[in-house]
Amino acid sequence: MKKKTIVTVILTLVVVLSATVLGVANVFRVDGVVLNAPVVSEAAKGEAEALQKELEECYAGASTLFAGEEAALEVLEKYPYFRLTAFERKFPNLLVIEATEDAEVYAVESGNEYLILSASGTVLGKRATPTNRADGAENVVIRGVNVSGELGEKIGGTDGIEAILALTNELDAAFGGIRSNLLSVEVERHGTVHQLTLQMREGVTVYVIKPSDFTRSKAEKIANVYLSLSDRERLTGSIVATDDGSEAIVSYSSKDFE
Repeated sequence: MKKKTIVTVILTLVVVLSATVLGVANVFRVDGVVLNAPVVSEAAKGEAEALQKELEECYAGASTLFAGEEAALEVLEKYPYFRLTAFERKFPNLLVIEATEDAEVYAVESGNEYLILSASGTVLGKRATPTNRADGAENVVIRGVNVSGELGEKIGGTDGIEAILALTNELDAAFGGIRSNLLSVEVERHGTVHQLTLQMREGVTVYVIKPSDFTRSKAEKIANVYLSLSDRERLTGSIVATDDGSEAIVSYSSKDFE
């Protein structure tokens, strides 16, 4: 008898709690979505407006209690330049969503077009030119790689694109922005050995032998050597980055390596 009483009490509590949750869910319905979307380009303003409308339509009438970021992430798949950075419920009926525009950094040659990438390697766009949509200058052009990737996805390929981005992103951190220093990256193959040729904006050419080995160390030493050069030295010459199997070796010459 005692067990039956306990079971009855538990079942009653479950019913009451379920009814309460359902009641709250029915009362708290989303009737507004606030989108905070800082942008770095004029083109993104229109995209942000369209994104706002789609999010409002997506969540209209949904329970505030159960509304999650999964639906927002699905909507954002149509807007590769934006990534979700915050999602907040404001009871009783408001959602506050933050989406940040990723800046263009790289333009990878792929057939007759360029895949436009963020610093993390996400494909933001596909265009006929490497021009940055925010400032009109060229993104850092990467040549000589076989790559693939759909909008909003990480770029993939068989030519060590990950190592290239790892190296250039280390340089980006050291220079405080790579686009002001680096014009292009070209991949060359000498048998099984990959070499990167980096053309700096002021004139120096950087050759990186086996970029997948000691990547961070090579990038740090390249940046240190480059930043130590005088204004005149940066107009010509070359920096060669290689390794001896145990550490990175980087040196500058007033003559071009080739």
